[in-house]
Amino acid sequence: MKNLQKLILPALILITIAFIYFVFFSPQRGLGSFASLDPDSHANKEVKVRFISEDGIDRTSAPGKVAFYVQDKMGKKVLVTASSIPPGMENAENVVVVGHMHGNAFEAVEVKLE
Repeated sequence: MKNLQKLILPALILITIAFIYFVFFSPQRGLGSFASLDPDSHANKEVKVRFISEDGIDRTSAPGKVAFYVQDKMGKKVLVTASSIPPGMENAENVVVVGHMHGNAFEAVEVKLE
């Protein structure tokens, strides 16, 4: 019984450390959500989303802008406008967009391939 008592405290410490790591420090593997962004804020946030390649990339709608559609983890489809995109984005599955919501669209200052 005394040996069991000696193992309880180290086991609780290990469980606590593992919990803290997995909740706060592990990298997020899933997609992000646009619902967490404030539409009235101009603070740039990073969101990992799925690139919808079926809708294509529009390079002609506005001079110096590129427009494309993405989908977040909630299934919300959002138009993203950016000044440039990385090479090879046409074949990307997921992308990370950095920017802010502007009405119903996302204005990206940077687009990174995942």
